[in-house]
Amino acid sequence: MQYQLEFKLLGNYEITLNGRRIEQRMPRKTAALLIYLAHQQRVHSRDQILHLLWGDQLVSGSTNLRVALTKLRAIVGECLESTRQSVSLAPDCHVWADVLVLEQAIVDNLQQIAPHTVISPEVETALRTGLALYHGPFLDEFGLPYAPAFMAWVEEERNRAAQLMRLAYRSLTENCLFNGRLADGIALGERWLAFDPCDQAAVRSLMRLYYRADQDELVRAVFEGLQARMEANGTDEPELETRELYATMASQRGLQPGTTGGAFHAPHPRWRSAPHNVPASLYPLIGRGGVGVS
Repeated sequence: MQYQLEFKLLGNYEITLNGRRIEQRMPRKTAALLIYLAHQQRVHSRDQILHLLWGDQLVSGSTNLRVALTKLRAIVGECLESTRQSVSLAPDCHVWADVLVLEQAIVDNLQQIAPHTVISPEVETALRTGLALYHGPFLDEFGLPYAPAFMAWVEEERNRAAQLMRLAYRSLTENCLFNGRLADGIALGERWLAFDPCDQAAVRSLMRLYYRADQDELVRAVFEGLQARMEANGTDEPELETRELYATMASQRGLQPGTTGGAFHAPHPRWRSAPHNVPASLYPLIGRGGVGVS
C-alpha cells in the first residue's frame, strides 16, 4: 500500500494520511514524534528521541517511547520503521510538509540569483509560491511543557522560517523598486511590514516605494508608525540608517507631522541601487544540514 503523509505545520498544525486527518487520533507527544521524524527525514537513535521528548527521564521515557511507537504504528502502519536502536519513517512513505516546501522554494531560488542582478520571472514566481505557504509560525501554539529540547528545536525552526520569509520579501520588494514596479513593490512591502512590523529593512523599502510613488503622507506614516511601535515596546529609537533616510526625504519634500507631501522629486541615486537580494547576515540560512539532538 502506498502511504502519503501530509503535514501543515505553518500555523495550526494538521496531519493527514492518504487524505484523512490523523493528528486528532494521537496524543500531543506522539504527534511531536511524527512531526520531528517527517521534518528531519533521517534515521534517529532511540536515545536521541528519548532526550528530545523525555529529557532525563530515561527509565520512564523508554517505556513511554515504546507506547508512543505502538500508538503511532497503529495509525500510520508501515510508514513507521523502528528497531531496538533506531526510529525513522520508511523510505517509500511519501512525505509533504509545507515548511520544507517553503524552505526549498526560497533557498533554492535565492541561490540562483547573482548579486546585483534582476530577479527572473521564474524565480519571482517560485518565491511568491513559497511566501503563500506561510499561514503562521511553525507549530504555532504547539506546546510540550516537559520536553524542553523539543520546544527549543521548535523555536529554532520558527525563527528559521521567519528569516526565510524576510529574505524572500526583501528580495522581491527591492527587485520591484529597482524595476520601477511601484504598485507591486508597495503591495509586497506592506505584506512584509505586516509580517514583521519592527523590521526596519521593510520600513525603509516601503518608504522608498512610497516616495517614488509620490505618496508622501504614507512615507511619514510608515516612519511614525515604526516610532510608535518601538516606543510602545520600550525599545530604542529607529536605526540611524532609517532616521537618516527619513530626514533626507523630509528635507526634499518638506514632510512635517500632520502635513501631506509636496511635489515629486527624483530620489537620490543611492535609493535606486541594484537589489542585493541575499543579505550577508542571513547567508547561514542557505544550505544548512539537518538539526540533530545530542
